[in-house]
Amino acid sequence: MRSPEQTGGLTDDRVYSCIRFDTKTYREHWEPGPWDVEPDEMTWGTSSGHLGYARRNGCGAWCGYVVIPRGHPDESTKMQNCITNYKAHGGITWVGSTQLDSESGKTMLGFDCSQTGDHSPGNLAAGRYQKMGVYRDLTYVVGEVESLSKQVALRGGSNAQAKPRVDPLG
Repeated sequence: MRSPEQTGGLTDDRVYSCIRFDTKTYREHWEPGPWDVEPDEMTWGTSSGHLGYARRNGCGAWCGYVVIPRGHPDESTKMQNCITNYKAHGGITWVGSTQLDSESGKTMLGFDCSQTGDHSPGNLAAGRYQKMGVYRDLTYVVGEVESLSKQVALRGGSNAQAKPRVDPLG
């Protein structure tokens, strides 16, 4: 059983997978911080029935996504419509094909926590910035994804195809 820090506050039964990237190359220069106990990628079933997905970007900041179900009015919408219709941390920064094999061909809607005022551990390690801003942890990102999932449901229904997935980490 994983700790709440490792699952963004979600109970284990809602988390489909938690993955830690190759820490030797990915995190070796990061300062110690709350990211030390977090995974680098996680998928889960949102309370609205969609697939939620969180993944670190290249600078260590979290990005959060919701998979839009087939038949949803925004399934093949343009970025500008999603920027107008959905609210998330820093605004919607991704509308495109899902990166998840299990959801191939579906559209993902997402945001990132690399905005002005956000702290990214990889940027500090690379000497790009001084430590400033707020680190948006996995719990924060889960909350934003859950909110985004509710907005997707309000605009077109929940994902009736949401189903448990096997956690490869057991």
